[in-house]
Amino acid sequence: MEGTFTVTGTAVTGGEDGSRHIRFSGVLRGPGVPGTAGQASRAFAVGETPPVEGDELPATIDRAKPERFEIAWPPRVGSGAKASRDKAHAEQVAAVVRLGLDPSVVPAPIGRVPGLREMAALALGQRYARHPLPDGNLPVRVEEAAPFVATGEAATATITGIDFLTVPADALPEPEATLANVAVRVRRADGSEDTTTARFGFRTAARRTQIGHVGAQVPVRLDPADRRRVCLDSRALPRV
Repeated sequence: MEGTFTVTGTAVTGGEDGSRHIRFSGVLRGPGVPGTAGQASRAFAVGETPPVEGDELPATIDRAKPERFEIAWPPRVGSGAKASRDKAHAEQVAAVVRLGLDPSVVPAPIGRVPGLREMAALALGQRYARHPLPDGNLPVRVEEAAPFVATGEAATATITGIDFLTVPADALPEPEATLANVAVRVRRADGSEDTTTARFGFRTAARRTQIGHVGAQVPVRLDPADRRRVCLDSRALPRV
């Protein structure tokens, strides 16, 4: 399950050539985990900025044994931060290309380099597929889907590109469930069409076989406030 690790203390335990190996003491918190002490270690190269007391880092916690956890460490921050940002941009462009879209839809990485907490949050979002779509569009979250299906504008979408994601099993509702970024051509009731992106979930292998491919036509609902945001219309999907 998702949680946080709040740093309460640090200790340098070794290092060479200017690097430091630091042990972090902290408190784990998450649903059903009301504050559990934990420790973690990591090596930091010259120029890298380690977390300090009070920093809160995303973590994945074993619900049955909270002492077993994994911190979602951000990409290396410090002298290599710009390189990390540029690498992330290149991966974003590659993801857009896999969807068959023009790379120009990805904004250039300009402005300040993200800080430790921002990069840590991004790392966790990517791990659980809650980050923005490759073109910057925001996917419809699970908690938003029901209102969308009830009140969103009905339309039909044709999948023109699909890229399946690697997501931890504990983040999916069913053993066979999968997630994918998709590029879709949306046709509304008035006959107008637009191309956008979305993140679709397929609960079973049969459903994925049925509609999880280029050329599949699926019923969708559009965000009344932003027509670029699309979710599957679960009530109108064909029976498997």
